[in-house]
Amino acid sequence: MKKTVFVSTILLLCSCIFCTAAPVIRGSVNRSDGIFRCNEEIIFTLTPVDAPSGAVMNYVVSEYGKAVRKNTAPADKPLTVSVKLEKPGHACVTATLAGIDGKPVKAGGACGVGAIVEPEKLQPGSQEPADFDAFWQSRKELLKKHPMKLLEKKEVPAGKNFKAYDIKVSCPGNAPVSGYLTLPENAAKKSLPLKVTYHAFGVYSAGIKRDNGAVCFDVNAHGIPNGRPKTYYREMAQKLGWYPAKGKGDREKTYFHDMYLRIMRALEFAKTVPEWNGRVLIVSGGSQGAGQAIAAAALDPDVSGCVAYVPALTDHAGHLQGRKPGWPGLFRDDARETGLYYDGVFFARRIRCSVILTAGYIDNIVAPTSVWVVYNNLVNTDKKMIFGLPTTGHSVGGPPALHKAVRMLEKGE
Repeated sequence: MKKTVFVSTILLLCSCIFCTAAPVIRGSVNRSDGIFRCNEEIIFTLTPVDAPSGAVMNYVVSEYGKAVRKNTAPADKPLTVSVKLEKPGHACVTATLAGIDGKPVKAGGACGVGAIVEPEKLQPGSQEPADFDAFWQSRKELLKKHPMKLLEKKEVPAGKNFKAYDIKVSCPGNAPVSGYLTLPENAAKKSLPLKVTYHAFGVYSAGIKRDNGAVCFDVNAHGIPNGRPKTYYREMAQKLGWYPAKGKGDREKTYFHDMYLRIMRALEFAKTVPEWNGRVLIVSGGSQGAGQAIAAAALDPDVSGCVAYVPALTDHAGHLQGRKPGWPGLFRDDARETGLYYDGVFFARRIRCSVILTAGYIDNIVAPTSVWVVYNNLVNTDKKMIFGLPTTGHSVGGPPALHKAVRMLEKGE
């Protein structure tokens, strides 16, 4: 990746990512990059394709993360919606198709298109804690007091030409690090880049990631056993409940505290793998996993690249600036102080490696403004990219240019 600052924004003029079968609604906006100035007219167009006779579009217009208009329009012609924002922020229009009987047209699903206004001006909704660095240094010291021990390394089936191991590593807190380590058979020592991936919200097993050109360590978010039946994870999910709220009033008791200890310990373990080349270390994830990847890049100077798809756990105080905060909004009531220590915005300021971000402009879980705040606070690296996706929601992936950039990062370029 070249050492230059640039932003890549992609407008998908074809059907929305969620609309892969007719009938569909296709979204577009009057600037191909989806970026506007304050008080500039934003014209969203929703075009129904192959809608049944008599069908309608039920649409919602949102500004700064809040619905401001709801209406219905005939689905026999394109619909245009005009919006102007007076200050930096985000606007979008989403729609669903309904038949003449009023029931949703399932094949069409929900589609939309969004735009961002003066994103370069977006900044955190709150000041960072004065002892942010001191707190995370104390967490590193806590790890040092509990030396890493490999508790389990059990070989599991990985397919032809690969080896995989179910790994458990000691970690202070409520659970060990657990995950699957996968690498090509007969890989030479110090020959391969290392890719560490973190998980999105939910309770499930780690995955076996096969890559002919890398050592892969997929980290379970909860430190729980891997490879169990689906019923096990459903029961565990019921037991954990809404875990983002657990211990939310205390920065050392919040559920994310032990998760973030495991982020660091997972990297500590992964770097002991003999096949790692000692140079290229990529952390990545989507949503909650992307938030973890951002923290990993900030907390471990050996990380050489970070790929964060629609990153959660950022901009928790965004609502103080009149915009929707990032998931899960750790800045409410008794979680006010806790959230600031687990905000990707402040971790971003401490990242020095290459970073790739994606923001979905119709994402109703991770506000695209929160991703831009992260981008704007990557002040210690000039190797950063953001892919703004006007017709994408809460989804990983993106256009070919994104995949190319990720491949370059994984090669250490």
